[in-house]
Amino acid sequence: MLAQSAQWSDADGHIRPFQLHRDLDDLATLIEAAFGSELREAHSHIVRDMRQMALMGPLLLAAAAVAPFTGFVWIEDGRLVGNVSYGRESGGVAACSISNVAVLPEFRGRGVASRLLDVTLEHLARRACRRVFLEVRADNEPAKSLYRKRGFVVYNTVHEQFLSSYSWPVIAGPPSRPVRRVRARDGADLYRLYLSNAPRAVLRARPLAAEDFGRGLGWRLRRLGRYLTTGERRDEWVGEAEGQVVAFGSMAAFASRRPWELDLMVAPEHRGAWERPLLEALFARRPLGLMADVRATTPASHPEAIDALASLGFKTQRVLDQMVVDVSP
Repeated sequence: MLAQSAQWSDADGHIRPFQLHRDLDDLATLIEAAFGSELREAHSHIVRDMRQMALMGPLLLAAAAVAPFTGFVWIEDGRLVGNVSYGRESGGVAACSISNVAVLPEFRGRGVASRLLDVTLEHLARRACRRVFLEVRADNEPAKSLYRKRGFVVYNTVHEQFLSSYSWPVIAGPPSRPVRRVRARDGADLYRLYLSNAPRAVLRARPLAAEDFGRGLGWRLRRLGRYLTTGERRDEWVGEAEGQVVAFGSMAAFASRRPWELDLMVAPEHRGAWERPLLEALFARRPLGLMADVRATTPASHPEAIDALASLGFKTQRVLDQMVVDVSP
């Protein structure tokens, strides 16, 4: 991170690169002040984890190369009052994402977020990042206006739904429709399902290739690697109609405290019939033999999935607009 200082300049004199060993505890304070209510609703432990990590002190210098936080901070009178964090998108060196834009309440309205965002976008463009993504609450018009002025456009809207570990549904009996586990030969069918399920704006913003859906040996080896390094396990089911895969559901379970991730895809002409059977299969197995908090990020274009999750106790915590901008050096 320190090497960034030679690649950009700040005419205001307030902005510098985030330094893990120096800024982590202050960043935790900022995130708690900016997003505390949302973090509590989502049962997020990120602030606590950051503070515990900050206790490592000088040892964090050795961890800077693999730090989960990268970005810029705004310093006012020796105090960290603003931050923008970013990262590379997995699977694409030309795509980046902005994960955090935060300013202390008493410093808002002074252009802090605007200047931090401009510096970040300029920096990413110089580092060969051609497309930048972010998420923002759909009802946060001031933030969306800030992003639109820099060329961001909405390409998708999603419902972030959450189920507490204390509220797991009681599933009795087999799924109401026959489903089966994903097989190695299902990759091409999963790709066709994605193409039929995703809105056109999503396909333009996040184009995926057929090989991204392969479930052969290479995919299994990568999954084994994730299990060995992070404890991640994935349970996947599909539903078929007339010999074609028309529905897909997955549950990614983690050994850490982070929520498990649930995804559903159903071909438009089969929606309303397959969401519940997939959920019944996923919740009946209980990956890792445990129950945990579960998060589902469901497109607004798939209301049948939103309703099926709600019927099992999922609560919509946030409706998010997903935005994208193409940048150039």
